[in-house]
Amino acid sequence: MFGKMKFIVAGLSLASIVMVAPQVRADEAPPEKKPAKKDGGPREGGPKGDRAKMIQDELAKLNLTDDQKKKTDPILEKFKDDSHKIMSDDSIKPEDKRPKMAELFKGLIADINAVLTPEQQAQFKKDQDERKAKRDAEGGPKRGGDKGPKKEGGDKGPKHEGGDKGPPPAPAN
Repeated sequence: MFGKMKFIVAGLSLASIVMVAPQVRADEAPPEKKPAKKDGGPREGGPKGDRAKMIQDELAKLNLTDDQKKKTDPILEKFKDDSHKIMSDDSIKPEDKRPKMAELFKGLIADINAVLTPEQQAQFKKDQDERKAKRDAEGGPKRGGDKGPKKEGGDKGPKHEGGDKGPPPAPAN
C-alpha cells in the first residue's frame, strides 16, 4: 500500500515540476544581447575585424607629420564608410564581398602610400609583410579575395556513388 502511495506522490510531483518549469523559465530574463556597434558596422573590431584601425596603428608607428595626418585621416574614414557599405549591402552576394573588399583595401594602401615619404613607404610595407607573415603562421584568413583553387563539383565535398547518403568509399591501399 505504501509502495503505491510513494509511486503516486512521486508521479504527481514529477508532473507538477514538468508543468511549472516552463512557466518559471518564461519569467526569467532573456539572455542579454551585446549592444550593436555605434556605427552599425558589420562586425566587431579587433585583430580580425577592423582593418582601418590596424592600418591606423601602423601609421602611428611612422611618425606622420600633421600634414600627412590631415591627408590620411579622410582616406581611412572613406575606407571605413565604403567597406561598411559593401558589407551591409544585401544586393551583393556574400562570395562577391571578399573580392570587392580586397580591391577597396588595395586602393586604401595606394592612397596612403601616395602621402608617405619613400622611407615611410618602406617601413609601412615591412610592417604589413610582418603582419601578413604572422597571420599566415597562425593560420589566419587569407586576404585578397583569392580562396585558392576551386574543388571540382563546388564545395559539397568528394563525390561518391549513392548520392549524399552514406560515407564515401574507403581509399584503395
